[in-house]
Amino acid sequence: MERFREYSASAALDSFYTAQISAAMQTISHVLMISAGLGTIIFGVFRVLNGDMTVGGLVASMILVWRVLAPLQTGFISLTRVTQVKSSITQINGLMNIKGERDQHALVTPIKQMEGFVTFARVSIRYSPDSDPALVGVSFEIEPGEVLCVVGGNGSGKSTVLKLLAGMYAPQAGSIRVDNMDIRQMDTVELRHAVGYVPQTIQFFYGTIAQNLRLADPTATEEDMYRACELAAVLDDILALKQGSGKWARSGFDVRIGDSASGQMPTSLLQRLNLARGYLKKSPIMLFDEPGNGLDYAGDQAFMRAVESMRGKTTVLMVTHRPSHMKLADKILWLEYGNVRAFGPSAEVLAQMPKDFV
Repeated sequence: MERFREYSASAALDSFYTAQISAAMQTISHVLMISAGLGTIIFGVFRVLNGDMTVGGLVASMILVWRVLAPLQTGFISLTRVTQVKSSITQINGLMNIKGERDQHALVTPIKQMEGFVTFARVSIRYSPDSDPALVGVSFEIEPGEVLCVVGGNGSGKSTVLKLLAGMYAPQAGSIRVDNMDIRQMDTVELRHAVGYVPQTIQFFYGTIAQNLRLADPTATEEDMYRACELAAVLDDILALKQGSGKWARSGFDVRIGDSASGQMPTSLLQRLNLARGYLKKSPIMLFDEPGNGLDYAGDQAFMRAVESMRGKTTVLMVTHRPSHMKLADKILWLEYGNVRAFGPSAEVLAQMPKDFV
């Protein structure tokens, strides 16, 4: 938060100064244009009255003056771009100078092949000193290959469980162990390479569909992408996509997304692409945060088939509100205000829940 506050304040000041310079340049250019035109008219009127110039000559002179000054006005306004470029370079340099999570030349021991045994032991965390705890003494265990559904109301800490396991945050109390190893003893970057994560908020960078999918696995082959997209029931939709015309025409995995055009795509298509990116990683631990959001019936059925195919091979943690997803679970973790309300086999926990819970 402190780093963000510092950089955002610097960016805001740079934008303010750029706006001031831009306004000054525009004002100066307009004054010059109007002054030049007014001066030409005054001078020309006296020349016409003295008989040294015709009215047509005055009109031609005015046209010539406007034609000459128009590029000069454009040049004045373009000078403001220099300040904008300088500001952008400063911000990029500041971003690149932020210290990374690990030293670039640090010796890292790759994590051995994980089985997917996950243990939370009295884990607690609060995001800021003046906020309520997001989790308080949360404890549970998941065997390799099991499917766990995390349920609860808004603000109960469901997404926090996934983010802690993905190494996005560190617990302030308790421990999180994967295959009996505390994740604080693992290299964070290596841990994230071994965990697949499908976030609740769909985010794509401006680029092709293939480039966005390969963010999860840069070495993925076309066959891998076809497999992941088929698992997410989005392959046919991707192959049917067309973009542009002529030499700018794109289709299939070469279609660009991540800009304003993405907002015109169906939400179900974007969510299935989001899931396909997660499937592409082939991780021993998969985390799904509200995977059913935006999915149509066919997409939801495809997701449930994908989870069934992972059972026994991949440890799955899923934040959900859908009863159909809970029926897939081997275990359910019910959270309430950051505390464990119930945990155990899905049938036992479902029996404790009120009928109007979901």
